[in-house]
Amino acid sequence: MKTKEYLCTCNNCDAILIDTNPQTGAKQYFVDANKFKTLIDLNCPNCGVDDYLKDEVNFTAETYYKDQLNLIEVGKTEYAPTFKIFANGNGQDTKNISLNADSAKELIKWLTDNFIDKEPKTNVKFLVDSFGDTIAFFPDMPFNEDKNLKTCYANIGQHSACHVDYAKGCKKATPKKYKELKTELESLGYNLNVLKHSE
Repeated sequence: MKTKEYLCTCNNCDAILIDTNPQTGAKQYFVDANKFKTLIDLNCPNCGVDDYLKDEVNFTAETYYKDQLNLIEVGKTEYAPTFKIFANGNGQDTKNISLNADSAKELIKWLTDNFIDKEPKTNVKFLVDSFGDTIAFFPDMPFNEDKNLKTCYANIGQHSACHVDYAKGCKKATPKKYKELKTELESLGYNLNVLKHSE
């Protein structure tokens, strides 16, 4: 369970600690207190002294954003949380938009299109081989120095070699047929661009 806590950093051991004697006006962080050690007699529990304690907490950007979002208690008030869209030289005014189920879906789509899916995609063709099994064929991923051998992937055997002529003789897999294999590949970190059979 997350609670609001005062934190400090020990610059000797780099530990982030729960501060039992914060300065006036110190910032509170919304964190899982069980993940942090607490000062003992105002000293770092690792080093045993207070010589290296600083109020600055060096959270990463990801930690900061999570921390800020966790401060939002959705549904606790009659007012919906809002997010602000800043114009970028397009002549439109800055907007505050209420965050609700509909706007959240659009925000996720916008973030996916403009940030998340900006990562390079791996071209793949989902095929059905002569045994009736679905395989993922990567036409731009050489298996070795032989230009006719490309990398493929299957549930059984996983990554292996596939000759381009063999791939040409396979049938196109339907989305229903390759759904499970696509999900498996994405769980391995692939960002896929599914090609048409003619590509």
